[in-house]
Amino acid sequence: MRTGLAGRTHALTQFALLVAVAVILHVFEGLFPPPLPVPGAKVGLANIVSLICLVSLGPRSAIQLVVLRTILASLVGGGFLGFGFLLSLVAGLGSVLAMILLRWAGRGLFSLIGLSLFGALVHNLTQLVMAAVIVRHWGLMAYLPYMLLGSLPAGALTGVAAHAALTARNHALDRWLGQGSGPARTAGAAAE
Repeated sequence: MRTGLAGRTHALTQFALLVAVAVILHVFEGLFPPPLPVPGAKVGLANIVSLICLVSLGPRSAIQLVVLRTILASLVGGGFLGFGFLLSLVAGLGSVLAMILLRWAGRGLFSLIGLSLFGALVHNLTQLVMAAVIVRHWGLMAYLPYMLLGSLPAGALTGVAAHAALTARNHALDRWLGQGSGPARTAGAAAE
């Protein structure tokens, strides 16, 4: 286990890489039409990175990642401080806070897939409520069943992808360090 300056540098480097990957996935996903004929519906590929960050670096880093990802992706996409930015930021924060709360309250009871499913549900609900508040039209809630239904496969997909990424990372570190278990496995232990 790294301590002191080396440990902080390692964590900061890992965090910076996670932010970069999250921004890339967020922007990449925005290039394609929504998978459902519902405005704002998407898989949420960047949430894979939020889950990895939550498990690897902790709740504070996961919150910071969502904020930085949303700001940087909106700057790249040209929507900074726009309607989509606001919805993305509020829903992303709601989602990651819900996953943090579930992870803390569940004390290891929920897998990454369970956390991801819950996060996807909260994300879609928060986004829809926020949109209805901003435009002052509660008729938008008619989309709720479709958004919640769409969040199930999206949440499952991101949870499975996060689990696979953490498992692959742990196996690669184990091979590199020449051991079957140990420090390389502790960061992603919740993934298994």
